Amino acid sequence: MNTIKHETPYGNCSGILKKGDDFDNKEHCMYVIGKKALDEGFEFKVRKSTTLRFDVICKNAECKWKIISSKSKNGDSWLLGTVNDIHTCSRTQLNPNHRNATKKLLGWLLAPKLKDYSRIYKPKDIINDINLEFNIDITYKKAWGGKNKGLEINSGCPLDSFSQLPYYFYNLKMANEGTVTHIETDDEGRFKMCFIAFGFAIRSFLTHMRPLLITDGAHLKGTYKGTNLVLVGMDGNNQIVPIATGVSQGETGESWTWFLLKFKECIGEVPNLAIITDRHPAIILACNTIFPNAFHGYCCRHLMMNCKMKSDKLQGIYWKTCKACTLEEFQRRVYDLRGFRPEAYKKHEEAGFETWSRAMCPADRYNYMTSNSAESINNLTSHVRKAPITQLMEWYKALLQKWYCARRDKYKDSDANTLSDWATHKVMDQMQKSAHWNVLGIEYGIPCGHVIVVNRKMGCTDCSRLALGWFRKTTLYSTYQDLVYPVGEPSSWVRPDGLQVVKPPNMNFRKAGRPKNTNRIKSQGEEPIQVRCSRCGVCGHNRTACHEPIANYQDSTQPRLKRSRETRQEYEAAYTNNYVRSQEYEEAYTNNYVRSQEYEAAYTNNYVRSQEYEAAYTNNYVRSQKYEAAYTNNYVSTQQYKAVYNNMDGGSQGYQAAYTNFNSMFEQANINFGGQSQHPLPTMLLTFSQFNLGQSSQKTYSTWDSSWDPVNLAGP
Repeated sequence: MNTIKHETPYGNCSGILKKGDDFDNKEHCMYVIGKKALDEGFEFKVRKSTTLRFDVICKNAECKWKIISSKSKNGDSWLLGTVNDIHTCSRTQLNPNHRNATKKLLGWLLAPKLKDYSRIYKPKDIINDINLEFNIDITYKKAWGGKNKGLEINSGCPLDSFSQLPYYFYNLKMANEGTVTHIETDDEGRFKMCFIAFGFAIRSFLTHMRPLLITDGAHLKGTYKGTNLVLVGMDGNNQIVPIATGVSQGETGESWTWFLLKFKECIGEVPNLAIITDRHPAIILACNTIFPNAFHGYCCRHLMMNCKMKSDKLQGIYWKTCKACTLEEFQRRVYDLRGFRPEAYKKHEEAGFETWSRAMCPADRYNYMTSNSAESINNLTSHVRKAPITQLMEWYKALLQKWYCARRDKYKDSDANTLSDWATHKVMDQMQKSAHWNVLGIEYGIPCGHVIVVNRKMGCTDCSRLALGWFRKTTLYSTYQDLVYPVGEPSSWVRPDGLQVVKPPNMNFRKAGRPKNTNRIKSQGEEPIQVRCSRCGVCGHNRTACHEPIANYQDSTQPRLKRSRETRQEYEAAYTNNYVRSQEYEEAYTNNYVRSQEYEAAYTNNYVRSQEYEAAYTNNYVRSQKYEAAYTNNYVSTQQYKAVYNNMDGGSQGYQAAYTNFNSMFEQANINFGGQSQHPLPTMLLTFSQFNLGQSSQKTYSTWDSSWDPVNLAGP
């Protein structure tokens, strides 16, 4: 007996069938026969199909092709009995709409391509692929049904997924140490909420990551509706790390409080913890209840979208207000925001400036102004949220396993003093911007431009040493050093006795028919838009749905229909009000124009005066430079005059000494000669040139003394 064995019914199979071939079950047999019909381009009819027998014949009544199969007597396998694999009909006929291309067969064919939940595989792509592979055309409805069947084959039945969830959580905790799981059910044992926190991610968060949590929720898209809750952290390279996730029946205060309570049991009280979320009232209630000592900040982008700030200019003002570092800059920016959009300012004031602005923040929010990290995870799960709940939990574990492995290998041989790529880019950017800055403040974690300026003034060139340890590559390697182990296939799971029994939740499935056109659920703080009809002017509907009667003037030659007196009075009053309002608008416009002209004239005057002040300042500066030069020259001259005076004073002292010596010698000569001189005294003409500034009094006396000796006066 020949046996055809396949691990999966959509595996590679031979196109030759013969008597005695064995299949796993009836579905496997139907798949092989159906794929053979698509490959060889013929169609067949089912003559008999029961739990014990499956017979097919060719669609052409004159053709003798047929296959008869039946269930084996010894088990669940399926055997081929009579096989006539020769067609006597024409094989040149095309089958554009193949009757055997059912959604079940298409599901088996598409299942391998649908294993990647991140792939966007639309029905029109399925139609094109089936046409290229089998040269047949299928309808959009068949493509859609085949895709859903393929997803069900890969993920299992959504109904059975809830009963498998306790066993999956048990095996996940056994494979990965420290993982915490919880399942909440109602009194009847039906599913309400579940929680899972991965042990390796919790250890990374508590040991090597900033105390920052970003959380959000996203709606499920499968058979059973609900909300996927997620908590993420950020590593030193600004990469997202999912820490905990769960599923609840909606974003209610009860579900968020239970979810955050279970997470707090995992991490305890973390100092300087910051939580960034949107303004959903359930999240606000849960954060204030479970984490009263943590800082709870709002996502600035959610606030901006709720206030409908669509223009680029208004968004620029808003983001400058949010990211202002100093209180003075924040007050200036928020004043501009209030001038452009008063209602937006009012909403932000009601939310609290400390919850969304950097300058008014009373704690550390680590420069994360939005919840985009959680939104990115929601974007990744946009397609896997269609899968059953067990498959969704496994997808999160597989994603973390992939990221941990890739990032661990990337930072394995990193230097201890090297910053991460993101932190290095931030430091280099701050160094370029801070070339001409003054020191005013610092930024938490990574050195800002002001700190870099101080570092440069002190002669230090390595600014990376100022960054905290979160941003070093060795810390990144330690963040992802834990191994993430797979759970394995459901057939290999350990199934202990006594585990919690979980039943699927009660769901209010929609009624048959086209659903009603319901508007989008408004966000917290978002005001509804009033729709006004452009035909009748009444609020509540648009022109397309307007049923109000309007007077129809088909012929201008015919007299107009007479309106009632009340209607004419209403129209006249409305016209008068509109005219008065238009006059007021025109007057206001005129006043604004006049004021703008006055402001422009005042600005021109101020500009002219500033130019005059600048010219006067330049002249005063030049004159002060001249005065300073003149003062310097005068000072030098006074020093020279002082030196000349000192020299002349010394000369006068020399004159006085010479005169005294001369007088004493003269008196001595008179004494020696009895008071009368026998010889006349020599006379010397002493001029002022002999007592110049360069000649001392001692030298002058020596000259005179050598020319006249009083001892020799008694000579002949």
